[in-house]
Amino acid sequence: MKNKLIVIILICVGFFGYRVLNKNKTLSSTFPQEFLDDRTNFGKVNQLFGEAMDLTKPPDDSGEPFTRPKDQENLFFSKLEEGIYLSNKIDNKFLDFIDPNLNDHFRNEYVRGNQLILEGSKSNSSTYDMGGVKKQFEGNQLIETWNVWWIANRDRLTEKAYPVN
Repeated sequence: MKNKLIVIILICVGFFGYRVLNKNKTLSSTFPQEFLDDRTNFGKVNQLFGEAMDLTKPPDDSGEPFTRPKDQENLFFSKLEEGIYLSNKIDNKFLDFIDPNLNDHFRNEYVRGNQLILEGSKSNSSTYDMGGVKKQFEGNQLIETWNVWWIANRDRLTEKAYPVN
């Protein structure tokens, strides 16, 4: 399940990264100029969360648990924190413009899921009952719910966020 989640996140990040990097080709006068910064931040949030999840993969790609080096763990925390910070800068009006349901899914599943993963990962408790593992599990569940919704809607949402002339 965790590997599927990582693959889905990577696909989303790659797609958004491609769109952001090729924004000169996709900018259109039909897209409201007031939302340009929000759109950029939305893409960056997806990129940061994806990069953070990449840091959870074992170096040998075995899928086996491993201990992250301290610098890699700090980078993981940093990317999640920056993504959460940037997500708060995204105007709800932008999310509502893209889709009336995007705000709820984005904030309450995707961002909240990453917040729980961050909190759980920083927790000193290593058992499910003590909270750290439980928060990470709940965070993964929220992100999985986001991914199901996102995959079902991404083409339509992406066309609205990145209209082509």
